[in-house]
Amino acid sequence: MSARSLGIKHIRRTTVSVAALAALTAVCLSACRTVPLTAVNAALWATPGRATIEEIDQAIWRAGRKEGWQMEILRPGELRGTWRKSHHELVVAIGHDGRDLSVRHLSSTNLKEGGGKIHRAYHRLLERLVERIRRELVAVAHTRPRDSSADRARQQTPPRAGESPRPV
Repeated sequence: MSARSLGIKHIRRTTVSVAALAALTAVCLSACRTVPLTAVNAALWATPGRATIEEIDQAIWRAGRKEGWQMEILRPGELRGTWRKSHHELVVAIGHDGRDLSVRHLSSTNLKEGGGKIHRAYHRLLERLVERIRRELVAVAHTRPRDSSADRARQQTPPRAGESPRPV
């Protein structure tokens, strides 16, 4: 074999090795951009004790809108949020019972979803949404009028016989 043919074989092997290394790197980098697809469950610790389900729904709706989500109240205690940016879309179900909040993945487009994994931006989006929901609930707690225990007791005590009902 001539030196020239040996040089060409070496170049071919090197080219194949570089291509294989580039492919492996691309696979590793794309794998690093995905994380396990999980739901978020959180306590609504900032919920005012007397807030209604509808008030909490409205706070969640406002929080989603402020974070750039399209929000839809499906029924009391259940909302759907859709986040869109260029060719990417994420749809989640948001449920609550007045004490606990859950955010569950419904669908996504162009977020590398597959095999129980999704793009790492998914968790950042949900963390920001949940944090904004908590801030909105704190605002609800601070804007609700507070009744003193005497006011609550007077409202719960029926009028005595011969007494006219007390205005509430």
